[in-house]
Amino acid sequence: MKKILTVLALAMLFLPVAARAADPSSVEKTARRTLKYGVTGGVNFTQVQANALVKDRDYGVFKNTTSWNIGFISQASLNNYTTISLAALYTKRQATLVEDESWQVKTGYVEVPVSVQLGIDLILFRPYVDVGIFGGYLVNASPRNDIVSFNDWEFGAKAGAGFQVWKFQLSAHYNWNFIPVLKTDKGIVNYVDLSLAILF
Repeated sequence: MKKILTVLALAMLFLPVAARAADPSSVEKTARRTLKYGVTGGVNFTQVQANALVKDRDYGVFKNTTSWNIGFISQASLNNYTTISLAALYTKRQATLVEDESWQVKTGYVEVPVSVQLGIDLILFRPYVDVGIFGGYLVNASPRNDIVSFNDWEFGAKAGAGFQVWKFQLSAHYNWNFIPVLKTDKGIVNYVDLSLAILF
C-alpha cells in the first residue's frame, strides 16, 4: 500500500509541472478548467506471446484470461485538441495453462501510464485517439518458487481510442510489454484494457 500511495503522490505532482512547462503563460489562468483529476477502473484481457518456457521445459500454452485494474488519473488540456493523461494504477494480470486450468500465473503491478490524447470536441461528446508509454513495478506474484522467477520491472507502449461524455471517459488500449514477465522465459505478456474514468 505504501508503494501505491508513493507512486500516486509523484504522479499527481508531476502533471501540473508538465503542463506549466508546456504553456507557462496560460496555465495559471486556466488551471481549474484544464487540469482534472479522477478515478479509473476496468478490465484487462491478458495475451501471452509465447509458450510458457521455463528453464528449458515447455509447460504448454497459456490462454487469454480476464483480470482488472483500478487507480487514479489526472489530465491537463494543452489546447482544444491535445490532452496529457497521467495515471497511477494497480493492475492485475493472469494467464491460465490450456492443458491444466488449475495452473495459473498471477501478477500485480503498480503501473504509471503516460499518454497523449488527440481529439475533437463535438459538443455532445469528444472522440479521441490515445498513444503513450507505461512503466510498472511488480508488488505481488504467484507462483513463486525455485522454478518460476519474475522480473520486478515492466516497460512498454500503448495505443488506443476512446470517447468522453460529460465527466465520463470510456477507452480501450492495446499494451505492448517490452520486458518478459519471467526471468527465465522469453514470453511477453501483452494485454488489452477496457477502462472507464470519472473526472472532476
